[in-house]
Amino acid sequence: MLNQKIKRLNYKKLFLFGAYNAVMIISTIALIMDYFFKNYYDIVIDFIFLIATFIAYKLLFKKDDVQKAAVVLFWIASFIVALLLIAHGVDFDIVFTVLIPIILFISANQRVVIINLALYYLFFSFIFLFFYIKDPHNLFLHNSSYMLTLTICHMYIIAFGIFYFMAINESIRRLEVTTKAQATLLREVHHRVKNNLNLVSSILGLQSKKNIDDSCKVILKNNQNRLASMALLHEILYTQDDSIDHTSLKLYVHRLTKYLIDSSSLENIDLKCKIYNINLDINSLVQFGIMLNEMITNSIKHHKQSEHNLKIAIEFKRLENGYLLRYCDNNKNIDIKKLKEGFGYNLIKLAALYFKAEIKLQINDIFCYYIIFKKL
Repeated sequence: MLNQKIKRLNYKKLFLFGAYNAVMIISTIALIMDYFFKNYYDIVIDFIFLIATFIAYKLLFKKDDVQKAAVVLFWIASFIVALLLIAHGVDFDIVFTVLIPIILFISANQRVVIINLALYYLFFSFIFLFFYIKDPHNLFLHNSSYMLTLTICHMYIIAFGIFYFMAINESIRRLEVTTKAQATLLREVHHRVKNNLNLVSSILGLQSKKNIDDSCKVILKNNQNRLASMALLHEILYTQDDSIDHTSLKLYVHRLTKYLIDSSSLENIDLKCKIYNINLDINSLVQFGIMLNEMITNSIKHHKQSEHNLKIAIEFKRLENGYLLRYCDNNKNIDIKKLKEGFGYNLIKLAALYFKAEIKLQINDIFCYYIIFKKL
């Protein structure tokens, strides 16, 4: 899950994600070490750093406000370093001021970088000036070689920022143009696949209107639904803006169940659907759609032999070590042995095999499938 989320981050969010997590890990290690060495003032500073970073991560980064998240982390780090300088005087900790601007260079635009860097250098200039006057014997501030080295280091960082905006941003811009072009082509592929699947489905529909026996009509109708479930997925993929190879399982299930119920000859089907929201790739969604299509088709087929209203409950939830799909209907006249010999159940088994999932059937007052996924 975490690996899939990281892969979908753009380069700015990926860097900032690493920066936030690195800061929280380093702050935690520093807090433990300061506690071990009984540096109580530093423990308070480390704790403030950790909590402030965690809050900013939750409030800003999680809401995709990348630029604000970068600026806030930049100033949190700046004030923490300032507190350390005030606590210990200007000593070796001064080197950490060199690294802080990198957070802005990677994650913010030029205007924001210029404004915040100007305030940043003004802020630390006042701190250095205060200690320069207060402590005339300070090893760092009154040694021209040290100060020159520090200044050169900052100039290198600024030069890196200028190079980044001129060179790397241009490369990223070209890459984004190429990616958009590829995404457009892939959407066109999804669109054409959807149209071709619908065409085949229409041909099957025309065949079913010919003078053939009812068993053939059922087979043609079932195959129409299977094609429609795949065509629906391609339709969702080419119409959504955020991704062309992943989509919401919740959205797909709601669209698929609506189509299957609307296209059936039954009325007043009571459907309850509770789906844990997760994004899946196209191959996983196709297999999931096959399973759901066969289950709903089977419910409708058995209901035609019954007098009661059809009730269907679909639940997909996360477990501690995987996921559970629970599909139930109120058909009681199902022969499980005969069901397992059918073509539809074999398709469900093949789809479940793709996920390495375990299938359990249960019939009591209601008939249920329990499909346990170890991973998706």
